[in-house]
Amino acid sequence: MPLQRCKLGSKTGWRYGASGKCYLLKIDAIKQGLAENNGKWSNAETDKTLAGLDDSEANQLLDDIIESFEREEEDFGNKFVDGAFAYLSKKQREKIPDEDFAGPNRSFPCHDKRHYLAALKLVGRKPKSEQGKIRKKILEIGKRKGWNKD
Repeated sequence: MPLQRCKLGSKTGWRYGASGKCYLLKIDAIKQGLAENNGKWSNAETDKTLAGLDDSEANQLLDDIIESFEREEEDFGNKFVDGAFAYLSKKQREKIPDEDFAGPNRSFPCHDKRHYLAALKLVGRKPKSEQGKIRKKILEIGKRKGWNKD
C-alpha cells in the first residue's frame, strides 16, 4: 500500500494507504506504514519512499529506524531497513573520498561505521564473482578506520 497525498484541513499532507491518518510530514506517514506492516514493505514501496525524501527527511528516518530496530549486529533481512541503512543522498555521496568506497563505481560506501556494517551485510546481494573482491576492500577500510581488528 503506497504513500498517498491527502488533505489535512487546508493543507496537503501524506498518509499510508487510502484511508490512513493524514500527516503533514511525509516522515510520519512512513513511520505509520512501517508500524502497520511490522517494519516490512515491498521493494516497490521502499523504492518510492526513499526516492521521495529530501536529505533532512531521510536523515530523520534513518535515525528513527536505527533507534527502533537497533540492528547493528543483526542480519539484514528487511529490504526497507537495508535500504535505509545504506541510503545516501547524491550530495552526501559526493563528499565521500574515493578510498572510502569498497565497490566499483563508488559503490559500497564505508565512510562511517553504519555504512561499513551495511556494506558487510549487503555485499551478498552482488554476483558471487564480485563478492570476494568487494568484501576484502570493505574489511581493509574497516581495519584502516579501526572498526575491524582482523
